[in-house]
Amino acid sequence: QAVAASLPDSVRREERPRGQTGVRVKRGQDFLSPRERRAVQVLFAAVGALLLIACANLANLLLARALARQREFAVRCALGAGRGRIMQQVLAESVSLALAGGVLGVGVAWLALRVIVALRPPALDHLADVRLDPAVLLWCLGVSVATGILFGSAPALFAGAQVAGDVLRRETRGGSQGRTSRRVRSALMVLEIAASLVLLVGSGLLVRSFTALQRMPLGFEPHGLVYADVLLGGRPFRDRRVEIRDAIVGRLRSLPGVTGVAIGVMPGKAFVAYGGLEAETDNAGHTTHVPLLGTVFITRDYFQVARIAVVEGRLPDSSIVMPTNGPPLGMSPEVLVNREFARRVWPHGRPIGARVREAGGFPAGRIEPWSTVVGVVDDTRMPEVHGDVAAVQVYSLVPRRLGDVPIIVRTAMSGDASAPMIKHAIASVHPAVFVRPTLSGDTYLRNGLAPTRFAMALITVFAVLAVVLAAVGLYGVIAYGVSQRTREIGVRVALGAEPNTVMRLVVGGGVRLAAAGVVIGVAVAIAVTRVLESMLYAVSPADPLTFGAVVLLITAIALLASYVPARRALRIDPADALRAD
Repeated sequence: QAVAASLPDSVRREERPRGQTGVRVKRGQDFLSPRERRAVQVLFAAVGALLLIACANLANLLLARALARQREFAVRCALGAGRGRIMQQVLAESVSLALAGGVLGVGVAWLALRVIVALRPPALDHLADVRLDPAVLLWCLGVSVATGILFGSAPALFAGAQVAGDVLRRETRGGSQGRTSRRVRSALMVLEIAASLVLLVGSGLLVRSFTALQRMPLGFEPHGLVYADVLLGGRPFRDRRVEIRDAIVGRLRSLPGVTGVAIGVMPGKAFVAYGGLEAETDNAGHTTHVPLLGTVFITRDYFQVARIAVVEGRLPDSSIVMPTNGPPLGMSPEVLVNREFARRVWPHGRPIGARVREAGGFPAGRIEPWSTVVGVVDDTRMPEVHGDVAAVQVYSLVPRRLGDVPIIVRTAMSGDASAPMIKHAIASVHPAVFVRPTLSGDTYLRNGLAPTRFAMALITVFAVLAVVLAAVGLYGVIAYGVSQRTREIGVRVALGAEPNTVMRLVVGGGVRLAAAGVVIGVAVAIAVTRVLESMLYAVSPADPLTFGAVVLLITAIALLASYVPARRALRIDPADALRAD
């Protein structure tokens, strides 16, 4: 809980090159993206549900303990202790337990934080700066005290409400107070099962989504691909950018194992054109504004190196030479668009031959020239961008004045193994060349999956803990019920009840509690899992397979937790039960 609570106050957005995003930790800032904020909220909800289950277990144990101490409390009252004093004692015990658990929990959180930081994927490197701070520790102290008071109140009220004379005169187990206590404990057990089901459903949805992400069609081949970002914007390259750029490409093509080199960003990234484009939609000259899209500056062999399919039309004319006096990021006379661009702008028409141009030229009032769409290429997706809709992209030939030169290299070897060699080869062309850290396609893919994998692992751990707590709680409720019904079961056996009848009697109580919890949990999960929708891919928040599997799992656990006390009930000797009564 402390780890999750520290995130919203410590993570901010960091400036990165266009087309790239990242986060780093800096205390006192809060610039979480909506998706990151949603992930933190989901973790908070998971931890809150786990805390609720643990507290319900604690309340069940305290209620059972209060029932077992009825005679003790009655004797204390008979000797002059007031009801307030009895309630104060029980409440003090529950708060002491909660505080002890809170102190132990902070220690476990400190150790867990070290484990999480040590196991963090490279894409979540900013977690290294997350720390437990005094505000979080005070918050945990407050939660511990509040839960101790809240969930200790029911046992305290029950203990204080007993009438000493009635308790001392009562020889039989049961009665109205016993029924009330059983109802409260059963309600808490139903709450535990429902909360466990919600956590299991959330974990199951994330697991299925992660599996679907791993099988997601990317539209390109990441294995054997290496990306390098080269900066040629300084004074030494003012008049030699094209020359140095060509020298770098030639040097890379001569490396052993390299099968292709092209200029262009790693598929899935793009330079964001904030002004958007105007696109002609028909022969009459009607235009549509495309407000936000990615512009990818490429050489003609980019699609071959990245292995992106050209599904319609052709590549730009090889004779096109970009002017040296044009705008630094101006589009070429012939461009290609991806399927998503064509689907949105020309849903019923043919994009080939249509024209597009940049909107909102600089300086203000500048009218950019038209570019003709000559081809449509396949969509490229990345797991880090959830959803079935691909990004809108337009591909243009590289401007001659482009200072930030992205390069992709196709190798016959592993991309991770080739990346250092490629970076060294680029740096050797000119001493002033600056190369950002190279990125292999495999690492790119792993980094894209890392946030989902990490959130899935955390919520799965919470769900497993919740199921264990719920199973232990259900076992405790059933076992305590068997101990309270020893005389009844003994009489039934003495009167000739069959073992199967006793088994159904005990197991049926657990199954009824599980059924009630499942019904409530399914209803809550259907409403709550809508929050996960932005974190899911190719999986519905109400996925019937996930819900069905979780319901079967909860039912199986309930049967197992009920079976052990039922076996114990079968071993009750009627004579011993009646003699003890």
